[in-house]
Amino acid sequence: MMTMKQILRWLAVLPGAILAGFIILFPVHWVAMFIHYFGNSGDGFITTNDGRSLLSLSAMPLESLERFMDALFVPGTIVAAGSRIAPRFHFVTAVVITLLLAGLLAFLFAQLSSNDSEIVDSPFRIVVTIILWLVGVIVALSFARELDTET
Repeated sequence: MMTMKQILRWLAVLPGAILAGFIILFPVHWVAMFIHYFGNSGDGFITTNDGRSLLSLSAMPLESLERFMDALFVPGTIVAAGSRIAPRFHFVTAVVITLLLAGLLAFLFAQLSSNDSEIVDSPFRIVVTIILWLVGVIVALSFARELDTET
């Protein structure tokens, strides 16, 4: 028999996960700003025109750095937070949220292609973004699996 607390937690899974995804955007933005403006180590052999090490993250344009960090942290946070909020079946909840995210992305891409919209990003940027999404979600799924083995 489910208690009222468990019912309320099940009702809060998706809204809480989406809220966590929005909340993580703020620290990611500030970390990206910090890395971009103050993350220059200055010890690189190959430097850009403004003296930044070419191999450091601070040499990357701020927009790209922030988008890559968003791709790494936001979907993983949504999946991990949703699975953590769920009172039971953490891993199954994480898989369902992952499938909902994948379905939402497929729907958005279908809408973009039906409206004859062009993707302005380079293929490299798209591939890196997809890889970072996958890494974030895989880490979140392993977190959810650990939650199931603890209980």
